[in-house]
Amino acid sequence: MPGAFLGDNRKGNMRVYKRSVVIALGAIVTLAFAPALLADQDVPGLPPAERLAAMQRFSQMVGLPVRNRQDHKLGKVEDLLLNLVSGHVLCALIKPAGGADDFLVAVPAESFLTADQNQALLEAGKDHLQTAPHLPNGVDDDAALAKVVSDAYDHFHQQPTWTSASAPSGIIRASKLTGLPARSRAREDVGNLLDLMVDLPTARLVFGVLSLDGSEQTRYAVPPAILAMDPEKPGLLLNADKAKITTFAHKGKLLFQEITDPARAAAIYRLYQQGNDGTATSTDPTRENVREKIESAPAPAIAPEAPPVMSDEAIKQHILTAIIRNDSDSVYSCKQLKILSVNGHVTLTGRAKNQKQKDALGALAEGVVGTGKVDNQIDVHK
Repeated sequence: MPGAFLGDNRKGNMRVYKRSVVIALGAIVTLAFAPALLADQDVPGLPPAERLAAMQRFSQMVGLPVRNRQDHKLGKVEDLLLNLVSGHVLCALIKPAGGADDFLVAVPAESFLTADQNQALLEAGKDHLQTAPHLPNGVDDDAALAKVVSDAYDHFHQQPTWTSASAPSGIIRASKLTGLPARSRAREDVGNLLDLMVDLPTARLVFGVLSLDGSEQTRYAVPPAILAMDPEKPGLLLNADKAKITTFAHKGKLLFQEITDPARAAAIYRLYQQGNDGTATSTDPTRENVREKIESAPAPAIAPEAPPVMSDEAIKQHILTAIIRNDSDSVYSCKQLKILSVNGHVTLTGRAKNQKQKDALGALAEGVVGTGKVDNQIDVHK
């Protein structure tokens, strides 16, 4: 079918051409924008390049189908639970398929294997999701949010991202943030929060996207560490000067595309003085006071404990998560991959495309349970 082949090739060439034009235009805009974008891109606290490309807009995640690896539809994403201070996405709030309309189910962000514009992939069955902690509609008080997040981490065998021995705090729904007015540290108007850029499987809030006047001509992105709720009136406080924000407001329509570029993202983090741990280095009295209280508090007397022992179900979940984050194609290219864990000893079966993939999958499993505890029975495709 020479004609069909040439037709496909022309379409492919056209796609390549269009993509090249977009990339070229983005490069021109980036180079013209600021010399700092060409500086060293290795900024601590900034996600690696491949994760920047995986960011999603929160506004486009609402309604996103949730499926498992058996392609069973489990539900859809309705909201996210965030912690602005840490920059963490704690949980996704899921409306279960066929479930009642008066509650949502909380699922830790790190329980998701992948998430893109088509679906979020969760390693769970319908029954496991249905029995997950519920959050009744309209319930947003701190105690209820803290409890549902803590219970969800237990239910899905995830390690807490918070360091306090008590329940997590400072939790807010993403839907409650978008649209809020924003003010500089001098309490000058700096627009409204339009959207949030998140990487669900890594539980990371990467950017807040705002606009000075509500238009796409004055949009700008900021790291989450400079965002905080205004304690005096509804809205957000940005730990930055309006002059700096105004200078960086983007005159164009390609902001959401350009912030996936490592150089551009690094320049934004540097502009707002991101520190080595991803938090703002400029002084924020509110956060400094909290930090001082934590650091000055006496350490509780706790008897030494043995390291926690993961259940077999938790081991399976952690191995799958490690595999999908190392190489998202492995779960699919390794045919009928199965992970069996019995008392902490893991057996891998399936068919790998080559020996390198087999060895890599075995090494990732050993990274979870330890050397000598994995029986790698994966066949190599010949």
